[in-house]
Amino acid sequence: MMAQEFDHVFAYGSNMDLEHLAEWCHAHCKAEAEIFAAQVAILPEHKLIWNYYTKTRKGGAANIVASAGSQLPGLLLKVSKATLGYIDRKEAYPHHYDRALQSHIVLADRSQLHAWVYQVVPRHRQATSVWPTRAYLNILINAAKKHGLPEWHIAELAATQTRD
Repeated sequence: MMAQEFDHVFAYGSNMDLEHLAEWCHAHCKAEAEIFAAQVAILPEHKLIWNYYTKTRKGGAANIVASAGSQLPGLLLKVSKATLGYIDRKEAYPHHYDRALQSHIVLADRSQLHAWVYQVVPRHRQATSVWPTRAYLNILINAAKKHGLPEWHIAELAATQTRD
């Protein structure tokens, strides 16, 4: 039996912008991102939160928190094992973001599968909101529109306060 040659990653922040992710991989890893598929998906019982400051972005970056009754739209990415490593590097795993295998990512056809989901490690979470820059937030909004995420989610992103 052949080993699995890919991983699934649930993207809810800047990794939803596939061109941005590809450019980052090329610039920082000197490699091409191998993304075999991307489809709209939902992470149930979670919501977006702004409690992480990143020097790289000079502002808040997206994080998630468990939230009963909530659902977080994003993209399910099917990536090569090497690309998972590049995303680990981009997310400063395991020092700033950790990743866990979530077994209930819901696809448009209501089927479910497991995927890696990144979340800020506790020591880097702030007690108060850390608002993103307008440039970073626009990456999320534009990717959400491009991939057809729900209008209510795009409206919530657009209503997010920024630091500039």
